[in-house]
Amino acid sequence: MLFQIAALAVLLVFYGCYFLKMLLQRKKGIRTDQIGVGKSGTVKRIELVMKLITISVPVAEIDCITKKGDRVLVTTLTKKMAEDLTAYLENVGIRVRYMHHDI
Repeated sequence: MLFQIAALAVLLVFYGCYFLKMLLQRKKGIRTDQIGVGKSGTVKRIELVMKLITISVPVAEIDCITKKGDRVLVTTLTKKMAEDLTAYLENVGIRVRYMHHDI
């Protein structure tokens, strides 16, 4: 439970920084579409850390749930995304099975 609260706090801090940065840029008339592209310094580091946390928190959540003996169902928007996620989770060491609507 403590890990989940810490992970949520970290996510809130980094997404709060990102949201604030986005609002300030929008106020100046700057429109951003991609994370980390054409940026440098602190902004790029914050966005890279956010990207790493966005990937690692679900993996940690899946790990916590499977250690209890429960199962996890992850849904995605596209078939390609599901295939990529399956490959990534297999590389991380999580036992995973890919299911699609044809089953």
